[in-house]
Amino acid sequence: MRLGRVLAVTPDAVPTRREGVSAHSLDEDLVLYPDWGDQAFLLNATAARVWQLLDGRTSLLAASTRIADEYGVDPDEALGDVLELVEYLRDAGLILTDGCVRGAEA
Repeated sequence: MRLGRVLAVTPDAVPTRREGVSAHSLDEDLVLYPDWGDQAFLLNATAARVWQLLDGRTSLLAASTRIADEYGVDPDEALGDVLELVEYLRDAGLILTDGCVRGAEA
């Protein structure tokens, strides 16, 4: 079944946090509150670390390398997880990305 084309985030993308999203610590987690809606987003400690790295200067490849080093995980696995998280955050409107390419049909 063909649902349409999707946009995939590439490892060379340099995302930035969108203005109007406040972040509040909750133990090791992070709660994001966009000022345009009534939904909150809870990020675990690892996702919160990725959020910190989305500074508009750091590529996703560089961010995933730091995550792999800091958490002692496989670099390819870290990259896959970072890309998946960033696509989720982008689709939720919490970040802005460049480096998007047309992906496979969903």
